[in-house]
Amino acid sequence: MPTTADPLCRPCSRNGHRRMSVEDSTSDLILSIRNTLERLTQLWDQVHMERSSREARVEYAYEHFHTLLRDIVSSEEEMILNVGKDITARRLAISDLRKLFNMPEFDESPYPNGSITLLKALDKDLAVLQDRKRKSCKPKWICIKN
Repeated sequence: MPTTADPLCRPCSRNGHRRMSVEDSTSDLILSIRNTLERLTQLWDQVHMERSSREARVEYAYEHFHTLLRDIVSSEEEMILNVGKDITARRLAISDLRKLFNMPEFDESPYPNGSITLLKALDKDLAVLQDRKRKSCKPKWICIKN
């Protein structure tokens, strides 16, 4: 677990860490990498490690770092695709329910297209509509399933 001496972890009142802007986190990450490499150099100097061994170790670390960054980007790209799919699914369900209740279409104009805020608004509207449908369907065997 990182300590407060780690430039990536700055203390705050909530959970011991503060949120960082992208710019701050980038510069702090660069500083952390630089400090880590300096510390590794000191450790390797203590055992008089050969230059080729040091280079191999640094290369190995960089490979892991780059793999991690690629994995993070890939995960975020997948999240964006899933947000789009979820928005499409919510739109269809909401459209059907609003038609059932003779309501106007959901107003998406306040929300950026494809955004998480749009998805959250759709989720909220869908929950309200589903609750309304449940309450209006008594006894349940009379309800038409949508």
